[in-house]
Amino acid sequence: MNGVTLPGWDRLRHGGLLLDPPRLRGLEPHIPQTLSYYLEQELRRRTAAVTEGEAEAAEFVLFVLQQICGFGPDSGA
Repeated sequence: MNGVTLPGWDRLRHGGLLLDPPRLRGLEPHIPQTLSYYLEQELRRRTAAVTEGEAEAAEFVLFVLQQICGFGPDSGA
C-alpha cells in the first residue's frame, strides 16, 4: 500500500468477509488521522460503559459518528 501498513491486518482471521488487499489499497487515501489523546480516552471510556451496560448504545453511536468520524447534521456528510 505504497508504504502504508495497517498493523495487525494480516493477522486477522476474517474468512474473506473483510476487504481483500486490492480493495484495501483503494482505501489508502481515506486512512483517518490519529485520534487526539482526549478522544482516544473518551472512546475507551464510552466503549467500556456501553459494554458494561452503563450507557445507551445510541449515545455511543452518536459520539462515534460525530466526534470520531466527523459526521454531523449540518455537514450533510
